Amino acid sequence: MLTVTHGRPATRRHILAYAVLQAALAIGLAFTSIGGVIYLIVALICNAIVLKDAVLIWRRDELASEADNFKVERAFFKFSLLYLFVHFLAILAEALLAPYGLGGWS
Repeated sequence: MLTVTHGRPATRRHILAYAVLQAALAIGLAFTSIGGVIYLIVALICNAIVLKDAVLIWRRDELASEADNFKVERAFFKFSLLYLFVHFLAILAEALLAPYGLGGWS
């Protein structure tokens, strides 16, 4: 929707800004009672990928995007679905392993 209301350049800037904020919050969550070592590793890897891809999208121009039918943008969207699943799986792993002293920061 943002593309329709604000245009593609503004959308690219928003994607980058939101990716930076998301990375900070996701990594910070690792240091709360919800997160732990497993979650931190997942968050660092996933957010490195998201930030790299967000920068790639931010640097692209209209000609490059249209030439490959928005291939990079589509890949970013597909990874965002995996991103959520993997983060929730890491939170679940932390919770399931906590009673055995393996999750969290213990």
